[in-house]
Amino acid sequence: MSPVRDDIGLFDRHRGAMFGLAYRMLGDAAEAEDMVQEAYLRWAGQGRPTPASPGAYFSTVVTRLCLDHLRSARLRRTDYVGPWLPEPLPADEETDPVERADDLSVAFLLLLERLSPPERAVFLLRQAFELDYADIAAAVDRSEAHCRKLFSRARRSLARETPRHRPTPAEHAELLARFAAAYRDGDMDGLLAVLAPDSTLVADSGGKVPAARRPIHSAERVARFLTRIRPISFRRAQAEFVTLNGEPGLALFENGRARSAIAIEIEAGRIRGIFIQRNPDKLRRIVRP
Repeated sequence: MSPVRDDIGLFDRHRGAMFGLAYRMLGDAAEAEDMVQEAYLRWAGQGRPTPASPGAYFSTVVTRLCLDHLRSARLRRTDYVGPWLPEPLPADEETDPVERADDLSVAFLLLLERLSPPERAVFLLRQAFELDYADIAAAVDRSEAHCRKLFSRARRSLARETPRHRPTPAEHAELLARFAAAYRDGDMDGLLAVLAPDSTLVADSGGKVPAARRPIHSAERVARFLTRIRPISFRRAQAEFVTLNGEPGLALFENGRARSAIAIEIEAGRIRGIFIQRNPDKLRRIVRP
């Protein structure tokens, strides 16, 4: 094999992990791909070096790119119409080796949004990618001691909001199926039976299609909203169970294209979070099974 092919092979072996890191940092698959491509261009521009620790090297490059990108993205986010949700990632695009759904779910990505960009980077590099503090410090341009403080602060912040008991995949799928049936049938009692009293519904349309412009709180309000929009949601759409961000999800298709993607968060056997992605720009990767 030629040296050039060896170089490209080195990059490709770490491409999935780089994409996974960038996606978790940004919540946008297209932007994550851009970060990986830019990492390649920078690496190639340096003559395609073979670092002593390729994983740490590529993680550092992608982290720095994402931190720079987030500075401008936060300015653009202020102009976003309605609530923002991460772009759902279908099963066939979970290309990074960190496949635990607990750090890929829509609910967890939203929690990461509450952290500062440096906290988010340090937490992911340590918790999900298991880098040592020396490599993390180099990636975020902080001291090791400061990185330890950032990680501890991020972990405490996330622990306050993370459900204590996560459902098994089978439990998740079963509750999602009950929710889908009640939603499809406009069954108010059925919805109330699966919703936690303090449940919240968040919809992201980017202002491009109709959707709730503000989060909806409490089981009764959420159920009432879903029963009200049910005739519109299912008028011409076909519902399919899909895997989104490593967990069971629901997608509504119309004329072969995804019109909505729904993810749920479960705590103590009830649904406490419903996340509906309606922005057409964020549904392009969702295909009908």
